[in-house]
Amino acid sequence: MKLELEARQDDLTGLLSRRRVGLALSQELSRTERYGASTSLVMIDLDHFKEVNDQNGHAVGDEVLRRVGAAVARMVRATDSAGRFGGEELLLVLADTGAGDAWVLAERVRAAIAELDLNGVRV
Repeated sequence: MKLELEARQDDLTGLLSRRRVGLALSQELSRTERYGASTSLVMIDLDHFKEVNDQNGHAVGDEVLRRVGAAVARMVRATDSAGRFGGEELLLVLADTGAGDAWVLAERVRAAIAELDLNGVRV
């Protein structure tokens, strides 16, 4: 059971693993194609993350990822999928969402991340 959870969930962010968010994207695009719904993607890349690790250590970088993941998880709907795509990259798959609404959510997520208390670390 633990292995299955690890395959589904990224251990640092608590979001979906890269494989699972990719699967969610594939499924959502198939649904979009079949029913003509809108699907949007939002890619989040944390600026200067390499410097966070280099200057503060990987433990601090890991904590930044945990807090960012928790903030993102609070902002997406149950019908959306949020996952860690790469080192400091997150992917949001937004079901039934057009470009305008995706932009609004992306800006809200950006603002929420900017407001996080990261003990002086800026991302």
